[in-house]
Amino acid sequence: LYVRGGTPDQNLVLFDGFTVYNVDHLFGFFSAFNSNAIKDVQLYKGGFESKYGGRTSALVDITGKEGNKKKFNIGADLGFLSANAFAEGPIGKKISFLVAYRRSFQTSLYDKLFEKVSNGGDSAKSSGPGNFGTNNTGIKSWFDDINARLTYNPTKKDVISVSFYKGKDNVNNEIKPMFGGGGGIGGGNLKSVDLTEWGNTGASLKWSRKWNDKFYSNALIGYSSYFSNRDRSTNGSFTRPDSTTQTIKNGTLEFNDLKDISIKTNFEWNINRNNAIEFGYMYTDNRIKYSYAQNDTIKIIDRDTKGTTQSVFLQDNLKLLKNKLNIIAGIRESYFEQTGKLYFEPRLNVTYELTDKLKLKGSAGAYNQFVKRVIREDILQGSRDFWVLADDKKLPVISSKQFILGAAWENKDYLIDVEAYYKNTAGLSEYTLRFTPTFGSVNYSESFLQGTGYAKGIDFL
Repeated sequence: LYVRGGTPDQNLVLFDGFTVYNVDHLFGFFSAFNSNAIKDVQLYKGGFESKYGGRTSALVDITGKEGNKKKFNIGADLGFLSANAFAEGPIGKKISFLVAYRRSFQTSLYDKLFEKVSNGGDSAKSSGPGNFGTNNTGIKSWFDDINARLTYNPTKKDVISVSFYKGKDNVNNEIKPMFGGGGGIGGGNLKSVDLTEWGNTGASLKWSRKWNDKFYSNALIGYSSYFSNRDRSTNGSFTRPDSTTQTIKNGTLEFNDLKDISIKTNFEWNINRNNAIEFGYMYTDNRIKYSYAQNDTIKIIDRDTKGTTQSVFLQDNLKLLKNKLNIIAGIRESYFEQTGKLYFEPRLNVTYELTDKLKLKGSAGAYNQFVKRVIREDILQGSRDFWVLADDKKLPVISSKQFILGAAWENKDYLIDVEAYYKNTAGLSEYTLRFTPTFGSVNYSESFLQGTGYAKGIDFL
């Protein structure tokens, strides 16, 4: 999902309160989210409120289905690329559940889609001189995901929910070259591995309570884990004409692992009909590992970083001029352990109803991002990205300032919406393999490229 010049990692994607770091299957042909498990999706293209933080582009807030509270229900659907099934229903009078599972399978249509993504993948089927050839078992790819949610209403004022998600992709393009003894080479065999696995696991426990008609609270504990593992290596042996055996093992191994544990509390106090105050606290503990090795011995990159982020926010939702003018002014302040700095983020959203059909709107704000995905520029193997934790020494924190101005006209049949936006971004990072470090060392000034950028445009809806 690319929103107004922002890269996918700059979007904050929440599913029942926990952060999702991998949002697609099969390189974007499928969403990571099963529609049978989703109740509502809110997309903010920019200028989102101060109660959200940690990203600099857009916000996608997804709420899962609670499950049917009155009767048991099951369903399934079958397509050319995947199968999908779900079940939902009540457990007693106060509990409801929902479970949904989806799995892809190989078909000719699936293979054609994957060949487009992988640039054909047929180069390994050619044969060389002598009796050297290849035995390509074919590209094997699949994905699956599961959603589960349990909702408990102990009283009329309380809602307790547990949500779980797990999704995984697997791509295997294994090649087995065979040596037949011709061309001066003895018998033997080699195995060329091209295996990629990646996925996301997430869970949350949420308690919502309506204390009275004016005061509400939400408390949440969330966990999210992302991994990516790639093995692109060749290993095996062959016999030389002098009967000696030559062992071969080379290639690249890549591993990325991210852990995210979060605690969030939000409070809303409705002072009167025209004024509501929201405030809250968020604690996030991140640990991210990334390694990139050649020949299983030389580690070009070996990062293991961890750090916490603590944030507080306060915002006032104010309605004036007989509810025609709506002002949401907020501040967010975060302390990032890796840098030891405070990050101040003021936000402002304003809407004004000129008529019952025409509305003017505008927003401005500052945003910071501490966990980011570095684009790896690899001219031989395509784009391979990995998540890292910023430290402001080798990898800077991403910062952005955004300005939005627009208008919307709506009647019972049509909505016409126009928004102009401008945002600048600093702390962008890219990793290049054009200059391969020697002896396993990493020269960050050469290999990690840093820069700034901006995006501007007009959206017509």
